[in-house]
Amino acid sequence: MRIRVLIENKETPFFISEHGLSLLIEYNNKKILFDTGKSSNFIENAKKLRIDLSKIDYLVLSHAHYDHTTGTIPFIKEYDYKNKIFVGFGFTNNKYSLYDEYEYKGIPFKTEDLNNLVYVKNNLIIDDDFSLYSNFKYEDMNSHFYILNKNYEKDNFIEELCLAIDTPKGLVLVVGCSHAGICNIVDEVIKRTKKKIRGIIGGFHLSNLSIDECSKVIEKLKKYDLEFICPLHCTGYDSLFRKEFKEKCKILEVGDLLTLDETKKEYKMRSNKLLDEEYGKQTDRNYKDGDRN
Repeated sequence: MRIRVLIENKETPFFISEHGLSLLIEYNNKKILFDTGKSSNFIENAKKLRIDLSKIDYLVLSHAHYDHTTGTIPFIKEYDYKNKIFVGFGFTNNKYSLYDEYEYKGIPFKTEDLNNLVYVKNNLIIDDDFSLYSNFKYEDMNSHFYILNKNYEKDNFIEELCLAIDTPKGLVLVVGCSHAGICNIVDEVIKRTKKKIRGIIGGFHLSNLSIDECSKVIEKLKKYDLEFICPLHCTGYDSLFRKEFKEKCKILEVGDLLTLDETKKEYKMRSNKLLDEEYGKQTDRNYKDGDRN
């Protein structure tokens, strides 16, 4: 298994970073593009990495926020993508955030412009090794997100998708922002599949929590006895995750590649930075600012 970070928040001198997420997942001769960031920058990063995105089998959009979907139309046009696009029911909701005033945070296109759109209501097997899950119990952790119908209503993110990769030793979960609560998502996937969770990669949306609140979530995550955990994008608290999970925690940035060799039963993280020794001494890295999600 290979999971490559194409776009992510943490700044790097070698690739374009932004407030968003895009991952390329390769397993058993299938390629899945998971989210498309807040621009087409993930495409430029892929080109710099000499990755051919014209060979994507499936596109998964984890939820209907701009920082996970804006690169969708540029990707479709650039590579004449005609395969399936998976989204959750509720993907068309008009999404807003509220700080001082309501601000639109939803998708920047009309779903009518997308061909081969597949809506996931609860569970959907998309291939022998890949399944999607949605409609999780929502945990409102100081959320400032709303949807606009006739009035503004709290957003419960019913469309949020979790991608599960089925391996011989259990499931690897890929998440976008985990607005429903990362532990809620993990618990529900375990309940529905009756399978062990090997590892988790993606955004956990903890950066808006206090350190005590984040610590409680980490304690819950530790009970799953994960082989690895990769907090990205909106998670925050890199140093705390490293402290609690030690070598199981893989802090990735744009261009990094996480590989799983099933024959050797080990995980490796290959960084594209030139100064890996210096990188290993860092604590929290700088994040792109200017976006609040």
